[in-house]
Amino acid sequence: MKKITTILILTAILLFASACTSDTVVPPAPTGVTQAPTATEPEPTEAPTQAPLTGPVKLYDDVIVDYVGTIRKVKFIGGSANEANLIIGSGKHIPALEKGIIGMKPGDTKDISVTIPKDFYEDKDLAGETAVFKVTLKLIVPPRELKDGPVTKDDSVNLSLSAKMDGKEIKDFEVKWFDYNIGSGINDYYPGIEEKIIGMKSGETKDISVVMPDDSDGQEDHEEEEKYAGKTIVFTVTVNRIYK
Repeated sequence: MKKITTILILTAILLFASACTSDTVVPPAPTGVTQAPTATEPEPTEAPTQAPLTGPVKLYDDVIVDYVGTIRKVKFIGGSANEANLIIGSGKHIPALEKGIIGMKPGDTKDISVTIPKDFYEDKDLAGETAVFKVTLKLIVPPRELKDGPVTKDDSVNLSLSAKMDGKEIKDFEVKWFDYNIGSGINDYYPGIEEKIIGMKSGETKDISVVMPDDSDGQEDHEEEEKYAGKTIVFTVTVNRIYK
């Protein structure tokens, strides 16, 4: 599905925010102060790190997988990835594929057969085809510490967005289960949306109306963006997680 310029820019922002908050790789423990401690100071100690989880995978686990998808034993565009990060049950990937990963343990490899949903891949001809994904589970990511809320201006959150205009769904704006730092720039594209996310609690869903700005500069690649300028779009926002 072709994304409009606004969404491409937003995706870059979200990927940057996600990289800042991602827990996919456990960071090294701090090495302490650079100065030698005095006689009265305790020796600096390293903070403990979380051991990798041994599984099995369960619903809403955060996992790292390699997968190769084939249709009639032939690979297809977009059907393979290395070290892909999935949240099981989020719907970011084909739901049947996510469901098939449940029960796996790190190091396991499994063939998962799915029917490709409509509009999941850019190649519309793939819809309805039976694909077999060979999935290798690399890691179950140790969970980050969560809180119930409410969301504050300093929080990192995990969100899902969908949108409607004049009662009709707009797939261009649909994003599922992305990590985001409040204050990282989404307001530049969806004015006022952050202020209404602040105060929401984990698991809460809210409809937020946004009048889209006119950021067009007359360039040809902004033609699709112009159709939303000045329009009121209703975003359905779900706060999936609030990180401590």
